[in-house]
Formats: sequence, structure tokens, C-alpha cells
Amino acid sequence: MLAAMSAPGATEPVPPELRQLDIAQQLADLVWTYDGQPYASLALEGRCGSTLCDIELQGVPAFAPEEDGHVDLYLFRVERSTGTVAPIRDDNVQLTSGYPPELDIEIDRVVRAGVNPEVMTGLELRNAVWMQPPNFGQFIVSYDSGNEEGSRAIQVVLDLETGEIISVDPFATL
Repeated sequence: MLAAMSAPGATEPVPPELRQLDIAQQLADLVWTYDGQPYASLALEGRCGSTLCDIELQGVPAFAPEEDGHVDLYLFRVERSTGTVAPIRDDNVQLTSGYPPELDIEIDRVVRAGVNPEVMTGLELRNAVWMQPPNFGQFIVSYDSGNEEGSRAIQVVLDLETGEIISVDPFATL
């Protein structure tokens, strides 16, 4: 992680003051990969304000070429005074789409089998993110009827291992 923090080529390189072993270890402890293997490609960027710094980490698993969208994106905030690292998102769900792309078919099949067909009519799978432990095996799956303003959209939480639909949330139209 420390080497990736210092790697050249980032649009906004991680500031030198954040390139510390303690911060790198905290990041490593907060980052999971779907298959438990190191990322084939790892890129970090960062920026600092007067009291807080943000770090963006993008990991590409070996099984998921970057161009297919199956990458993980983590967003972290670092307190400058203490060096404490925490996920930026309050719900602790990161944008972890770095799972095997062939699971999209299975995810869609299980959701369509478990959600009222009237709700699913006209909706297309837009994206899914896998959840980290302790919720590993669960996915947050988003569907919508198109990218136009006023499109219907729902979000489904699915336990792919059991096939259980945990929740269905019709959220705001686009």
C-alpha cells in the first residue's frame, strides 16, 4: 500500500505527508477484495485541506479488466492532526464493483426471481456492489428504466449465497 501511495502518474498524487506506514496500514486494514487476492492494479490519489485529507483508492482485480467497470473504488478521509483514517461514506459501503463480471447474470436472475415481476417490468440492471464482511455475499443492486429524467429506479439488497432478497427500495426517479 505504501508503494502504491508513492507511485507516479496519479492526477492528484497522495501528498507526501500521508505517505506514512501507519496510514498505509490503516488503509490496508479497511480495503477488501472480492476474492481475497491482491489487486492486479492499484491507484491512489489524495488531496488535503487545512484539517482533513481525502484519499481515493481504485483497485482492479486480476479477473476484471478495468474497461468493463468491475473495479473497486474506496473513499477515505484522514484527520491531519491524528493520522486517523476512516471511510468517507457513513453507511460504510464503498463502491465495490470488483467482482467477477459473470456474476451479473446470476445476480440479475436471482433478483428477478425474488422480486415481484410487476416491480421489475421495464427495469434494467445498472450496477451492483458487493458488501464487505460481515455482509460478504450480499450485493446492493440498482435497476432503472433508462437514463432519462423521470425514469423509475429501485435498489435491491440481495444475499447471493442464500438467494434471499433482503430489501427492495424504490428510490427517487432520475
